[in-house]
Amino acid sequence: MATTQQKNPASVWELIRSAHTAMIVGGAVAFVGAGLKVVPYIALVEIGRGFLTGASAAHQWGWFTAAVVAMVIHGVAYTGALGATHLAEANLRNELRLKLVNKLPRLPLGWFNDRSSGQINRAVISDTEQIHTLVAHLAGDMMNSAGTIVVGFGYLLWLDARFAGLLILTWLLVMGLSMLPGMMGMRQTFDEYSAAQQELSTVTVEMVDGIKEVKNFGMTADVFGRFDAAARKSADVTMNWMRKSGVSVAIMGAVMQPAATLALTIGLGFWFVQLGWVTPITVVAFALVWVGIPEGLTALVQIFQHIYAAKQAANSTLEVLKTPELPVPTAPASLTADPSLIEIDDVTFGYEPDNPVIKDVTLTCQPGTVTALVGPSGGGKSTLAKLIARFWDVDSGVIRIGGIDIREQTDKQLMGSMALVFQDAMIAADTIARNIALGKPDATHEEIIEAARKAHIHDRIMALPHGYDTVLGAGDGFLSGGEEQRLSIARAFLSAPQILILDEATAQADAHSELEIQRAISGLAAGRTVVMIAHRLSTIQSADQIAVIDEGRITECGPHDELIARGGQYARLWAAQQNTMTGSHQVAGGQDA
Repeated sequence: MATTQQKNPASVWELIRSAHTAMIVGGAVAFVGAGLKVVPYIALVEIGRGFLTGASAAHQWGWFTAAVVAMVIHGVAYTGALGATHLAEANLRNELRLKLVNKLPRLPLGWFNDRSSGQINRAVISDTEQIHTLVAHLAGDMMNSAGTIVVGFGYLLWLDARFAGLLILTWLLVMGLSMLPGMMGMRQTFDEYSAAQQELSTVTVEMVDGIKEVKNFGMTADVFGRFDAAARKSADVTMNWMRKSGVSVAIMGAVMQPAATLALTIGLGFWFVQLGWVTPITVVAFALVWVGIPEGLTALVQIFQHIYAAKQAANSTLEVLKTPELPVPTAPASLTADPSLIEIDDVTFGYEPDNPVIKDVTLTCQPGTVTALVGPSGGGKSTLAKLIARFWDVDSGVIRIGGIDIREQTDKQLMGSMALVFQDAMIAADTIARNIALGKPDATHEEIIEAARKAHIHDRIMALPHGYDTVLGAGDGFLSGGEEQRLSIARAFLSAPQILILDEATAQADAHSELEIQRAISGLAAGRTVVMIAHRLSTIQSADQIAVIDEGRITECGPHDELIARGGQYARLWAAQQNTMTGSHQVAGGQDA
């Protein structure tokens, strides 16, 4: 079966492949330019040496010219390198976001179940922004610092290897001892910081997205309490990180101060002069060049801290892109049976390996019939319904539509054959007309109105200030949950599918909305193969077949009267609901009296 798959990067380096050339060239240019940054210091030494030895004016002006030219070339090289890597990073960020947006529809829905909208938003927006340092500054800034250090050390070693070696060893010893306390446990601390930031981002998005439910169900204290806890945790972890790194940074800053560096250099230089190993002018050269080297080392330390954060973000993006996709055929399959025939053949499926939630299910939904899925909560009804729409691939067995395995049908072919109406209607921040025409963008205005009429939502739309041009979620463009449900049904009417899958479409509606939704669904279901999930058994008495699903298995299947006569699980569920309704009526009657 031919499939189309995105080529997934295997590592962070491969993730930023498109920026490789800019990073390598930019790094090389920055390195060369940084090496020239040492030339002015060398020029000062040589000019001083010239004064002491009576060198010619041409010699002095030559070194002065070399210093000026080197400074100009360094500035141009460094700026050009950073400009190139920043441009490459901007292009890479756009490329990664497009890859992520194209990747998300290919992922199984189970992947989304384990992640909040905040985490997904972070992966697409925040993490791709944090990769900036890795691409834009790793090459340019790191090579700029490295070039200064390498050329400076090289020059000092050429002047006097003994002096340079002792100076380097002394400085490294001091730096190592100062950094050791802060580096212990730093990786764990930063991982905790990163996790706390992600948790805060997730809670914030969930709080904003669900603010209506939060207020409606009086959950304000609980939700804001979780936000407050996440914010406090983030602050505590941040302070811990700053304390640990702050000690090292403070000591390093003190050691790298020009005064401290100069004192160390002059002290060792005085000793070497007394021993007769170096001349005073050589000590001056060491003092001038050595003072600039710690600046490069400080910059390197700071760059590595930022790069670690950027690499964490890159790994998060990489994790999304490496997630296995659902294989998709490149061409539509030729159906061998009625397009509205659904066959579920010995299907087993689990969100986790070795933990199936659907077990050996076999069920046939004949064209033009209504099949109701009922049973205890958590039994697998919604999962089975979504498997028909290939929200996931089955672990074993096969689901066929039109006689062909749904895995051999393209997304457009499969989803074009069905409409799905769930408890939570998907509403875009767009006009009502475009929301209805989501599955058929080329629909005429008359077709959109006709679909709205069939869904019993036209009158409500016309009551809005801008009618079908009302933008939902903006200003006065708001619909109730039941009205949004009918809007999604209008969308289904417009797409005119052969199969209709309903997952508790009226569960959250009030009495009036439920009646309107039921009327709309009845019209939509006519002549179509319908698979519906219902908790209210009174709504599915007329179904052609009722499948009772418990713990992932079909325990019994048949029409309402036959299942009642059997006296099995369905009959017990029916009796329990009838008793509950009778009790409710008696209580209501007593209150009225």
